[in-house]
Amino acid sequence: MEFLAQIMDFLKQPIRIAGVELPFSIGAFFLEFLLLSVLVFLAGVVLRRILAWALGKSRLREQTRDKTSRTARLVIRVSEWLGVLLLFARILGAEVLGFFGTLAALVNTPFISTGAMRISVLTLVALVPIGWLAVWSGKWSRYLLETRVFDRLKVKHSQRFSIGNLVRYVVMTLVVLLGLSAVGISLSGLAVLFGVLGVGLGFGLQGTVANFFSGLVIILSRPIKEGDFIKATSSDGTYEGTVTQIKLIYSVINTALNETIILPNSAIVGNSVHNYSYDDPSITLLIPIQVSYSSDIDLALEVLRDIGDACPVRKPRSETLAAIESFDDSGITLKLLVPLRRADEKYQARNTIHHQIWRRFKDQGIEIPFPQLDLHLKDHILRGITVETTSSENNKGGTST
Repeated sequence: MEFLAQIMDFLKQPIRIAGVELPFSIGAFFLEFLLLSVLVFLAGVVLRRILAWALGKSRLREQTRDKTSRTARLVIRVSEWLGVLLLFARILGAEVLGFFGTLAALVNTPFISTGAMRISVLTLVALVPIGWLAVWSGKWSRYLLETRVFDRLKVKHSQRFSIGNLVRYVVMTLVVLLGLSAVGISLSGLAVLFGVLGVGLGFGLQGTVANFFSGLVIILSRPIKEGDFIKATSSDGTYEGTVTQIKLIYSVINTALNETIILPNSAIVGNSVHNYSYDDPSITLLIPIQVSYSSDIDLALEVLRDIGDACPVRKPRSETLAAIESFDDSGITLKLLVPLRRADEKYQARNTIHHQIWRRFKDQGIEIPFPQLDLHLKDHILRGITVETTSSENNKGGTST
């Protein structure tokens, strides 16, 4: 009984935080807030399960079903947190306004105050929507340029990337500066702060700074752009693939094996880059092939041209070229030049053409030579080998001098 009495006394004790006594006890907090909050979230889980079951049984289109599911889940999630907030206000009782007033004063109390700059918890919280607004404004401004302005002004595709990214980052910078000024952060104070930090961090962030300015160079000079098929070299190897993203610090390349390579921008600016689609996404695929000297060369060239013309990824209204490259030791080297629509299709085209060359040459009796070595021995060498072999057989079991 004494143990139960001690537990009851403990649950009736008020909660104190940093010397401030809250208007509810420990027991009220657990029973009237935590327990009911758990029940609220469990009810949300049940509602989401019922919603998923009902939408699965419905005959709505998949796109409409997904949109309805996302909206309903958002409403349920907001309702859960609203219910928790109401439960918390319920245990506060008549002190709720005073509590929120004290909380507001606490989060608005500056912990850094230098001149006109005052930074508090509320200031740091306000940075989150400022950052989100800056990112959203940058993306929206680039979208408006690409959909409303570039088409009317007939801006070239290669210039759209640079102008769009430049405008995006300028808008993001302006929104961040205006937002910082709105929440009471002095820009002059930030300049001094960044100047002091820059001296200490400059040596440790040399690579990051180099990548940042390399990103600006890429955006302004456009050696590569999103969608280009490139071959880039870095300290750990050479990568070939399609550029999917270009950021201020790094660029993302997707290879033919569906590998995602994150390449620092300084590696692109500081090394040679093979851009297959700098001005034109199409390339010409070169395939060498050898035939024997006994083969019909005219027939082999005609077959190669037919194979190139039948390539499924050949560039429309382009001409396939088949010609003699050189006369070599093992055979005659021919070359086939096939214009392709895009550079990233060369692997598919090479595989298809190689398969067709093997099949068509075999059907037409065109021989593909392979390296071989013929050994010619003169008569006196053969006689010497025969005499030595005979002497060895006569000397078996004894010793000759």
